[in-house]
Amino acid sequence: MDYALFTFDKEQWNEPLNIALDSTQTFIFFVSNQLSEEIDRPILTLREAFPNATIIGISTFASIINDEINSKNFYALVIKFEHTPLRLICKNTLDTDMFTLGGALVEELKEDDLAHIFLCTASVALNNTVLAYACNSTKKPVSISGGVASARNKQTSWIYANNRFSHTSVVGIGFYGKHIQFGLGHATGLERLGLTRRVTRAKGREIFELDGRAALSLYKKYLNTDKEILEYRDFIFPIAILDSEGGIAKIRSVFSYNAEQGSIIINDDISSNTYISFMTANFNKLTQGAYDAAQESAQYYQDSQKVVALTISCTGRYSMMSEHIEEELFSVKEGLPEDCLSVGFYSDGEINAKAHQNCTLRNQTMTLSLIWELEDA
Repeated sequence: MDYALFTFDKEQWNEPLNIALDSTQTFIFFVSNQLSEEIDRPILTLREAFPNATIIGISTFASIINDEINSKNFYALVIKFEHTPLRLICKNTLDTDMFTLGGALVEELKEDDLAHIFLCTASVALNNTVLAYACNSTKKPVSISGGVASARNKQTSWIYANNRFSHTSVVGIGFYGKHIQFGLGHATGLERLGLTRRVTRAKGREIFELDGRAALSLYKKYLNTDKEILEYRDFIFPIAILDSEGGIAKIRSVFSYNAEQGSIIINDDISSNTYISFMTANFNKLTQGAYDAAQESAQYYQDSQKVVALTISCTGRYSMMSEHIEEELFSVKEGLPEDCLSVGFYSDGEINAKAHQNCTLRNQTMTLSLIWELEDA
């Protein structure tokens, strides 16, 4: 396995693209916070330099390169595998429901030697929880990782595959063979805030009442704000959906609201009589969670191989940590193998599931996918 990272800014690449990395077993993953129509030139030059490669891209609120937030540049990670075949499947959510789509995507990727699926979706508006659940239909357990596109300043998020952009697509990349290795890790660093609350009225992803009170009013109380209009970055408290024993079943971000209805909107379906709790965190616990995720992903890595880490964190964590956000990236680097390149993006939902674990959508989570190849397998 060989790799290179290229950044594009002010109409040029930071260095000439290395065409020796082109092959049918080359994976290119690019990330940008720009509008899709603003990045035609770097994509065109990527396609010209690597005509045989599998290329996907995703929009983001902010991108990650090692221990720095990269808010301006377009970057492309190019990995040339020696022993690992690849397959790309792209599905449009306008064609079918998310559960059927997820099952069909997995079915088309499924082979006896399928080792990992890297999964990206175009928008938080899609029902990505159902998509992740559908991916559990693989008969042979495989690891799955990926994330949901995000965007800056209320722009429309996008995904790129099969030489085109989409706001409604899901992309899966299958990695095949015994040589390819994925080390996965995830952690949050969140804790409960306040009382357990019962959802007394809800429909779909919209929560109207908690304990008989307007959900938005209660949420604003936790935010300690009387603002009439909330911005995206105001939603710093996610919620925990609790199981029948009061434990945390899953964490979901609050990403919008309806002032007229007095409701809050999360990125998962929720029903009345579900119990929830608001969640919060401090910097120390968030950075410790980032370190723990990195350590978990690296536990089976052997020092003799080149290794890359795909680092996907949540836009909600970005909001929580604000100007201290790079502290979690410092922690990730400390937990990773020495000389490991760490690149990624801030996502509106994270996917990180080891083989034999149920695939699920995560929120407010730092996720790591270490990638390396074994010479002998």
